[in-house]
Amino acid sequence: MSDDPPRIANNPSFAKPREQIQGMKQLLRFRPLLRLFGVKIDDDLISKIDGLEEEIERQSTLPDRFNDLFAERGWIAYELMHAEMMQLAIEKGEAGDLDGAEEMLVEHYDRETIERNIQWLFPVEAFRSREDLARLALEDYVEERFHACVPVVLMILDGVVNEVHGSRGFFFKDADLTAWDSISAHSRGLQALHGVLFSSRQKTTTEPLSIPYRNGILHGQDLGYANKLVAAKAWAALFAVREWALAARDGRLEEPQPEPEPSLWELLDQLAQSKRERALASQWKPRSDEDLASVPKTGVPEEYDPAAPEAAVVKLLHLWKRRNYGEMAKLLPPPFRERLSRAAGEMRQDFGDKQLESFEIQEIRDEASAISEVRVRVTYTWDGCQEDGVLECRVVSYDEKGELCSSISDGAAWYFWPRLMPSKTNVAELQEDVDDKTTTDG
Repeated sequence: MSDDPPRIANNPSFAKPREQIQGMKQLLRFRPLLRLFGVKIDDDLISKIDGLEEEIERQSTLPDRFNDLFAERGWIAYELMHAEMMQLAIEKGEAGDLDGAEEMLVEHYDRETIERNIQWLFPVEAFRSREDLARLALEDYVEERFHACVPVVLMILDGVVNEVHGSRGFFFKDADLTAWDSISAHSRGLQALHGVLFSSRQKTTTEPLSIPYRNGILHGQDLGYANKLVAAKAWAALFAVREWALAARDGRLEEPQPEPEPSLWELLDQLAQSKRERALASQWKPRSDEDLASVPKTGVPEEYDPAAPEAAVVKLLHLWKRRNYGEMAKLLPPPFRERLSRAAGEMRQDFGDKQLESFEIQEIRDEASAISEVRVRVTYTWDGCQEDGVLECRVVSYDEKGELCSSISDGAAWYFWPRLMPSKTNVAELQEDVDDKTTTDG
């Protein structure tokens, strides 16, 4: 038995496609026999198998290659990390320029990237009560007040894990931050990162840090932590914990019962489906500025193209106006369907005390064949007062089986988790909210 540590590339989600490719290659050996049974494998698909195998191998080895280079420096790969940025950092690091690669990683964590990752943390219930603090930390980060940003992000990281775990935070000595079939929640991921960030720091230091050592910073011993490199790594650690938190929420920390091996016919169906999805993705193009300009800024659902992402957003707005939280919950992504009643309750919690008065679509960005961003200005009555806010929706396309798919696929539909942000651009107002909550809780 090999003593080599487990690799992320051996996770089932990576190993299974490799096995399927090998199965496809085995099928090719019986191509003449399959023809006798009316099964046709076209030449175009055959020619792409080798290229597909190379791409699967490249993608499955990215996390390990990234962690090999950067884990000891306080970076780990996670599911939502930008793949192209990872690849460029790896290439620079493997060429010997680790410092240059780190500079590239730091610059990646700009306001837009952090804002997007904060949105993706929203399904983690333990994060929601800490969101205001995260946004204050983001403003400090953008304004280069790293002395204020870093401790807050580390405290949020510790608090989220503690609430999900029940009693042990991220920086608990014996914290178990692993989950089955996860990129970040792997022994080479969060568990390794925990060891780096939780390092013992027993002397007062004043030289600039390059790693957000929790003990040294929060115990007032590492005084040179206030720089962008440390702050970016703190944000990246917070975003990496999302996978573990969602796995804990859904009971996916341990390996499930094995699924039956796919039959020959299922493999052939997967081949055909894969080919169809690639063809559809290559046909997709974002809408032109003229097309987007023709989309009504406000209106009823019937006035919008039902196949367009903004139509789902408008449908949700009208359901909100009618206070139909159960139907609103059905617009959440398929992974939430198993907890529909809970999701409806969360919709009621987020929107129930606000009566929608009007809306205006401000921006639509078609980012990919399965992803669009829709930003809506809303006016609503809250606690007897009229407020303005912004509804930000990352709209994602799923098929009837609950799998991500191109929006132009048959049976595709748009789903999303809306996020209502009050129109408080003044950080002081957010600070007042946090102070009020602290006073009340205290």
